[in-house]
Amino acid sequence: MRSKNKTQYGYGNFGNLSRYYAGARQNFPQEIIEWFWLLVKNRDAKILDLGCGTGISTRQIAEIGGAVIGCDIDGQMIAEAKKLNDRLEYLVAGAEKLPFSDNEFDAMTAFSAFHWFANEKALSEIKRTLKSNGIFYIVNKNDTGNFKKGYKEIIRSVLRHDLPEAKKGYEPERLLKKSGFVDIQVRDFAASEYFTLPQAIEYLQSVSIWNLIPAHRKSDTLKLLKNYCAKHMTNGKIERKLNTRAVVARKGKESA
Repeated sequence: MRSKNKTQYGYGNFGNLSRYYAGARQNFPQEIIEWFWLLVKNRDAKILDLGCGTGISTRQIAEIGGAVIGCDIDGQMIAEAKKLNDRLEYLVAGAEKLPFSDNEFDAMTAFSAFHWFANEKALSEIKRTLKSNGIFYIVNKNDTGNFKKGYKEIIRSVLRHDLPEAKKGYEPERLLKKSGFVDIQVRDFAASEYFTLPQAIEYLQSVSIWNLIPAHRKSDTLKLLKNYCAKHMTNGKIERKLNTRAVVARKGKESA
């Protein structure tokens, strides 16, 4: 999903990184998916997965039930999602202009995506297309270990300037309340992801700050990242410690 801070093949763009994204990004904790379905309750619910990327969350949700549609503004990401599961429905669309009728969905989700379109226009569209009492379920993986800090320091040293931060000032609970959503709940799930060295390097090429590295510096930067990962491996794996946070709210009956 594109925000005003995104530029083509720049920070916030993932389309040109889609093959790395599809290969290296890992599933969300199963407890996150199970809590979603406890809240939705109806296994026949119609669900829109916003900012679905390569369809990781779309597939996880659909494994349990529902009529799930994956939606992302980037056609290259959607193309990868279709390669991974061509039985699910995917479409190219942005959260700020959804091609759906009013009150169409029982639930909407945004996994590792809402910070890219956390604005009034998108929330207005989400409310418009949600049914009364429908839920909006937001999930973000937040690093608690040193993995992210370490590789960002390397990229910062290569670029010699501070890096942009999409989650700076990101407060989904406040935005939801301001937009008229009700029954806001938050849950945290601690977990870790483990990568082999090739997987770790592929993952690092799937993050959008990789687009900030000039083409002529990418090879040297990869060497630095490989050395960093190799030094921080235990038993052949590098650990990414995470707190995965789920924020859920309901569209009130009084909401438009």
